[in-house]
Amino acid sequence: MQKNTPVTRARIHALVRADPGIHIRRIAALSGLSWNTVQYHLRRMEGAGLVASQKVEGNVCYFDKVAGAYKGKTGQALLRDPRNALLARHLVDHGGLSQREIAEGLGLAASVVHRRVTKMEQAGLIERVSEGRSVLVFPKEDLTVGLDRAGLLPHGEAVDLDIVPAAANVEVEAAEVV
Repeated sequence: MQKNTPVTRARIHALVRADPGIHIRRIAALSGLSWNTVQYHLRRMEGAGLVASQKVEGNVCYFDKVAGAYKGKTGQALLRDPRNALLARHLVDHGGLSQREIAEGLGLAASVVHRRVTKMEQAGLIERVSEGRSVLVFPKEDLTVGLDRAGLLPHGEAVDLDIVPAAANVEVEAAEVV
């Protein structure tokens, strides 16, 4: 065992606390440690109950377990994927779209949009609202917070989170227009 093990683990734990959902390669790059060293320490820390790991988009991501910071934080890890971030930004800009409209707007296959929307919904970033035969996708506050943390929202940009209408409100507004 190395003499600086407590210092190394403290550095790794600080990185995990600062960036919930961080991947092992990023920890290695930021800490200046080898991938194997980081993996060794993360396994020991996970065994001691300091960190938790969860597979997100095919990558094992690490979360601070001491403060319960891993609960519901998979959304931040999802937004690291540029394709998810693009979809999320599109939803924030044009909330209330069907999956078909999202696919057309981004030039993606409907199956790709469906898969990504499902993962984002499971992470609590978006919500689907049924309106008649169509299902619309709306951003939740956690999505805009995640985008802001990732630096994907310009500072000072106002995001209207009241774009999620109740089904009754939509029908009333449509009746008033006619």
